[in-house]
Amino acid sequence: MLGTPFRLFPALRDSLVRRYLTIAAELEHRLERVRDALLDPKDPFEDWQDLLSHRKQAHMLELLCEHNLDTIDAWKREMRNELSDKQRTRLNDLREHIQRVMAHGDALQKDVEVAVQLHFASVSHQTNRIMRTLTVMSALFFPLTLITGIYGMNFQNMPELQWHYGYYIVLGVLGVVGLVLVYLFKRRGYF
Repeated sequence: MLGTPFRLFPALRDSLVRRYLTIAAELEHRLERVRDALLDPKDPFEDWQDLLSHRKQAHMLELLCEHNLDTIDAWKREMRNELSDKQRTRLNDLREHIQRVMAHGDALQKDVEVAVQLHFASVSHQTNRIMRTLTVMSALFFPLTLITGIYGMNFQNMPELQWHYGYYIVLGVLGVVGLVLVYLFKRRGYF
């Protein structure tokens, strides 16, 4: 009589694991599409609700596996008769299969977290490149703005205003300062 329920174990195990693996495979396929979208630099990712939903589903899969393991353990404790070696082996097989699916659900959650971290690292890298470009542009124009600001003052007694070639000399100084700064920035790899 005791052996009868244990004949159901292979079918139960196969049914549970098949169903779990189908859910996990579908979830993994959807997460892969989301991961690709997260790391696409041309198209900014904005579907955070979908990503959160996938992570919740992976977590629910893991919790479902935990509940099934708890149920198996409770059933094993409540057994009044001693299990045979074959029955114990079948029960352990079922536990191992559920634990594998549970580990897969945990791995899916970690994959989501890693993808989000990669997304933010990529966005941060792009922001740093933009900030570096803006900083270089500011550093290029600051000295030029300073020189033009000085010569743009409306004082009567500025000796350079009376020079015949003063305008051309200031333009030359601006050009030389700009070219020197561009050379220095290129040499340091900012361009």
